[in-house]
Amino acid sequence: MTKKLILVLVGLILAPTIALAAVTVNVNNYFFAHTANPGTYYLHLRSGDTTMWGDFVQHDAKVLQVDFERHLLSSDKLYAEYPDGSEELITGSSYTVKPLNWWIKLKLVKSAAGESYVRVTHMQADDQRAGDIVDYYFLDNTPTQYGDLTPTPTPTPTPTTEPTPTGGGNQSPGPTESPGTGGGEGCTSCETITNLLACPEWDTYMGEWTDAIKAALPPPPDWNHIADLIGTATIDHLGNYLGVVPASPSQQQLNQQITVDLPTMDSGSSAASSLVPIVPAGYEQPKPFDITSGPQIEIKDESKPFEIFDPLSNMQYDDPGVPVLPGSTSNSNGGITPPGKVDIPEAMPSKTAPPGNNDPVPIPSANPGTMPVPGQAGGPIPVPGNVGGEIPIPRREI
Repeated sequence: MTKKLILVLVGLILAPTIALAAVTVNVNNYFFAHTANPGTYYLHLRSGDTTMWGDFVQHDAKVLQVDFERHLLSSDKLYAEYPDGSEELITGSSYTVKPLNWWIKLKLVKSAAGESYVRVTHMQADDQRAGDIVDYYFLDNTPTQYGDLTPTPTPTPTPTTEPTPTGGGNQSPGPTESPGTGGGEGCTSCETITNLLACPEWDTYMGEWTDAIKAALPPPPDWNHIADLIGTATIDHLGNYLGVVPASPSQQQLNQQITVDLPTMDSGSSAASSLVPIVPAGYEQPKPFDITSGPQIEIKDESKPFEIFDPLSNMQYDDPGVPVLPGSTSNSNGGITPPGKVDIPEAMPSKTAPPGNNDPVPIPSANPGTMPVPGQAGGPIPVPGNVGGEIPIPRREI
């Protein structure tokens, strides 16, 4: 029995831990610092950001633990920097954040020349909104690996000497070019920019500038807190005019007001089967019902009959097949007056003279005179003689 109780207690203690350690996130990024020169360097992301958030997106998780891959000199110091400005020395390859914070920064301080490399391999955070412990694993390769760097030698200044003129003491020196104006090879500004871009710690410097700019900017407001303040102030001001605003009812109170219990019916009376309704005298027992035994109602029919005639019974018509002749007595209109005739006068054409000659047309007289008749006198009718020769035949000229 004692062993069972111990197992139950151990299970209750470990249950929250098992339930929380349930989320693993692989991050395609790195968080590292790599240098061979003395100075202060912050570990940074690929973007140059030096802040390690418990949640890089929502910023609502607290950092619990950070694990490292480190190759440091004995004189190197690795610190955890907190939002309040305090620092804590990190001595091992794993660091537990205390107290818990939304973010921390990791700072490498070098006092001697020599290659130093430190990279975050794992970060654990408590996502309070989701209620989970999240393990972040940084899997992306860093741009440089341990063993790639050597200390940068300190440049020795080269003394500048003036050229000694030759050939006499009265010769003037030739024209000189001012620095930065003699083209690409003599441009000191171009050389400076080239050296800056080639610096292996360029991302670190840019990250520090980014952090400085971010530190100068005020943090974003807590909009939820502002909304609560506005809501509270609004309710208080309304209370000055409308009175105190009551608190909203709980769900249980709403259910009690909406849900009404049905009344219960008392069916447990022993005399329920012996109850008899109270009726007028004479109706104690059922009576038969007959519609003919009731009072008779007088029916008055005031409608008048009417007759539907055959349309052909009171109208003259011709039998089928009998022709209708004009003037026949059977060809009667039955008193129907035919429509009257409408006369429309037609315009007669006017007589006009023919165009052109306006002279009157000659009309022959009624007595034209005696028709001339050929006279009876005359010689014999000539008869053609029997003269030989060819009879001329008319021909067509072609």
